[in-house]
Amino acid sequence: MAEAAARPAALHEASINLADDEELMHAMVEAGFDQVFIGIETPDDAGLAECNKRQNRGRDLVADVKRMQRAGLQVQGGFIVGFDSDTATIFRRQMEFIQKSGIVTAMVGLLNALPDTKLTRGSSAKGGCSGKARATTWTAPRISFRTWT
Repeated sequence: MAEAAARPAALHEASINLADDEELMHAMVEAGFDQVFIGIETPDDAGLAECNKRQNRGRDLVADVKRMQRAGLQVQGGFIVGFDSDTATIFRRQMEFIQKSGIVTAMVGLLNALPDTKLTRGSSAKGGCSGKARATTWTAPRISFRTWT
């Protein structure tokens, strides 16, 4: 037991369907993993469809998080707001989901799609990312990549 206590904390990133594999979760804990980061994104099915998060759709996400916690993993969650399908209730719903699931570390970020991607093209066609409603509330930052030869 002292050996396990001396091990440093180990974090792993996984998808929500880790909750389907009890044996793997217990093996992770036995190997020293005590935290897992899960990209939940949103409790809203329409938002999950927008970001093509197929593995999160049609599931009881709260039950999945609880199953990981019961296996001995502290679940950290990544969330996004700003999908075209989001309504004004998304902030309350995200908060309720985080509290109900018992996620102690939640990273909530604003959707910021890179220019000329499938997401911005689809959103722009619907009046999203480049539409008047959003253009007054945020602007996309410039991203630069430096290369060395």
